[in-house]
Amino acid sequence: SICADVHTRAQRRFLELKHKNHQVSLEEIIESIKQRDERDKNRPNDPMYAAKDAYILDTSALSIEDAEEILINLIIQAQKNYKKGHLLW
Repeated sequence: SICADVHTRAQRRFLELKHKNHQVSLEEIIESIKQRDERDKNRPNDPMYAAKDAYILDTSALSIEDAEEILINLIIQAQKNYKKGHLLW
């Protein structure tokens, strides 16, 4: 599961929208993300949560390239473990 803290996600979204010439404040985006997260976690059908055995990659302090490198290495390790008959992580 890939995640990032609310402020990091909001900053990334803000820059994306700014690049597309959309006028929205960072505070509006933060509030929107918080509300969406709350809805996703508390919806009656299929609430969003990570599986018990999920690997959680927090990308808050990572560049896209760093996250990509970590994910590729995780996939390679999971493939090796699977071939040996072990758990993925």
